Amino acid sequence: MANDTQFLESRQFGLTDISRFFGCPADLIDAAVSTGSITYATITQRNLQFLIMNLGPAVTRRETALGRLVPAPGT
Repeated sequence: MANDTQFLESRQFGLTDISRFFGCPADLIDAAVSTGSITYATITQRNLQFLIMNLGPAVTRRETALGRLVPAPGT
């Protein structure tokens, strides 16, 4: 436990590292992006891209799992 704490304190994680840990694009939490500037036509377009790329697979897995719990039609 003490070694873990020392490692975390010595590492001094930045916003980009934290966004990577949580699976959130760094530019959505206003972290510096090393690949240059990212531009989108609208904030709606950026949010939609986030939902599709990052949350879509998790939502699909949950819907599939919940669908298995529901009885088939006509049974």
